[in-house]
Amino acid sequence: MKTIKFDFYNANKELWLQNFCQAFSLNQKDVREFFRNSIDSDITPNNIVSIFNPNLKHYDSSSIEIVCRHMTTTNDIEISNFKKVGLLDLRNVLRINSPLSQYMHQNGISIDIDNKEIQINDIKYPITLHGEPCQKCVKKLTKRCQSFEKCNLRRALDTLGLKLYEYGATLEFFIHATIEQMKRYSSISSCPEILQTLDKIVAAIRNAPNHYDLSYEWARNHPKCYMIEFPAKLSDMETYAPIDYQSAYEEYGTCIVKSGYTYDDYIYERDKIPQNVFDNMVFLRWFISIYAFDSEQLGSLLPGISAPTDKLKFIPITK
Repeated sequence: MKTIKFDFYNANKELWLQNFCQAFSLNQKDVREFFRNSIDSDITPNNIVSIFNPNLKHYDSSSIEIVCRHMTTTNDIEISNFKKVGLLDLRNVLRINSPLSQYMHQNGISIDIDNKEIQINDIKYPITLHGEPCQKCVKKLTKRCQSFEKCNLRRALDTLGLKLYEYGATLEFFIHATIEQMKRYSSISSCPEILQTLDKIVAAIRNAPNHYDLSYEWARNHPKCYMIEFPAKLSDMETYAPIDYQSAYEEYGTCIVKSGYTYDDYIYERDKIPQNVFDNMVFLRWFISIYAFDSEQLGSLLPGISAPTDKLKFIPITK
């Protein structure tokens, strides 16, 4: 099986189009004309499938490889660590003796991923999820938090639970973005996002304003910012997970039907539809957003998947 590589940081759009047509057995001239002559609202995954008739079931999403870039602050010691263990998802970073977990330990903080607990200065707190009742009030209040009335500590613990469990703590990256767009994304050009969450937890425990001490100290001690570039297979990425599957059918229904499945299959027996169909139809949307509209595009690897050491390329960035 031949691998088709997409590097959306290489400005050669004709090469993007060539690879796209190769990936789905399309005529390059016809597809070029489609993009050139269509109005923006007509450039959709459904229309590409309807006009050019590729059956997405027949194309293996593991044959598509995409160049990804992950931005992080670091120092020379941590660069050596990346080269040793690879670029890991957040759960595994916290499980091992990583520079981030070491830094947390130095500040009296540790996280037990498996037991959903965080320990701060020898006191354990449950890492909660939105909607879960407070089994024991860590603030020793007589009235328990309700769904819409929560103390600051419970809100901060819910945010940590969201990052680590509901969102899967996956490795996030950019598929297409400028450096300035990357820098504007959260705190990643200054410190790991989780440190801001931990700062809020510590502040709530102290009943004090949040001064972001952990975040600022990390930024002072990690003056270097890098983009870490690596290739990843489309099949190893999180792709199709809409909030409302029924509404999302309007955007992708033709892709489903042309792959040989029905609306009822999609709504009631989704397991009948191979994952590569979902991967491929999402890739159609990614390609459209980048090729036709030069849009910023983010992605993430599936839970537990990391970027291997031998594939990492380090690109220094000015903060």
